[in-house]
Amino acid sequence: AELGIRHILCNIWTDNRAFYTQQFGELCRLAAKYGQDVNVEFVTWASVRDLRQAAQLLREVAQPNVGIVVDALHFHRSRVQLQELEALPREWFHFMHLCD
Repeated sequence: AELGIRHILCNIWTDNRAFYTQQFGELCRLAAKYGQDVNVEFVTWASVRDLRQAAQLLREVAQPNVGIVVDALHFHRSRVQLQELEALPREWFHFMHLCD
């Protein structure tokens, strides 16, 4: 926060859904104290593999400072359709990642 960081990027690398949901929520609550948002990036070989799982996590955590990072490469690999993005709240998308 002292460096002016407003957006945090994270991935989920454990299959223990209850654990990662609780920990992600805790990270969001901590980041909120500093005016930061926490953005999960879905990666096809991680535990949160697609947009549907990322959206489910954000709904379960139900914090105002959550977000989803769309990485163009992982977006393509996970076969996400543009209509899936359009159906989600716009405030969940703070930035995207253009990958090599």
